[in-house]
Amino acid sequence: VNSHDELGNMAEAINANIEKTQKSLEQDSHAVSQAVQTAKSIEQGDLTARIVENPANPQLRELKNVLNTMLDVLQEKIGSDTNEIARVFNSYTKLDFTTQVHDAKGRVEIVTNTLGDEIKKMLHTSRNFAKELESQSKELENAVNTLSESSNKQASS
Repeated sequence: VNSHDELGNMAEAINANIEKTQKSLEQDSHAVSQAVQTAKSIEQGDLTARIVENPANPQLRELKNVLNTMLDVLQEKIGSDTNEIARVFNSYTKLDFTTQVHDAKGRVEIVTNTLGDEIKKMLHTSRNFAKELESQSKELENAVNTLSESSNKQASS
């Protein structure tokens, strides 16, 4: 509209608002698409994924911030990758306590590594007790054999 009268000014204002609305909708659409991708990453076990696109809509912006804060808390309490934690626990179920969560920072990751370390210590202690018991058992067997031989010698004399 090339008119500079009141109707022309109104048409320019309407066109500007339409353009602004279209840009806002595109911005919101990009943010929602990224939120969907972030959710899919989380579903795959990646708790480091975040929504970085900024929507124009204030409610969507608030939702983005709340979701990112929630993910920060989950990452702090659980860790970065639930697949890594599952891998370690899978090893534990196979009685392999030598594996650890790499670069553990989340609470569950740290506790998982601590659990593995404590089980390794307990198994080491049990092994040492078993070796000591075996040694003492052999000593006892030797003592019984010696006692038996002595008894047999005394009985035959």
